[in-house]
Amino acid sequence: MTGDVDARLLTVPELAKHLGISDQTARRWVRTKRVPFTRNSDGWPMVRLAEVPADLVERTKKLSSARYRSSTPRSEAETRSAAAAAEILYLRSQLAKALAIIEIQAARLGDHPINTLPEP
Repeated sequence: MTGDVDARLLTVPELAKHLGISDQTARRWVRTKRVPFTRNSDGWPMVRLAEVPADLVERTKKLSSARYRSSTPRSEAETRSAAAAAEILYLRSQLAKALAIIEIQAARLGDHPINTLPEP
């Protein structure tokens, strides 16, 4: 089965899926001619899996894993703290939206008695 995939022409998304890389990376390889390709009758690039240089795949995966790896592992407390901070930021943004809506509605009411209450 693998030999069949290696021999047939794949679209860029199919190539990316088989190699475990992003579509964008596969497109970049085609655009910069790092992988040999042909175009189908509709003009789309088609690539044979067997013609993709193995060192290119290995280098890309190595760079990708290094890019997204944390420099220092987080403790459980740090992870909880980061999650709590993110939750606070989210709630703050929701509160700001709610206050903006209240302000708009109050402005529409004009001389409504609720707008004439004395300042505390």
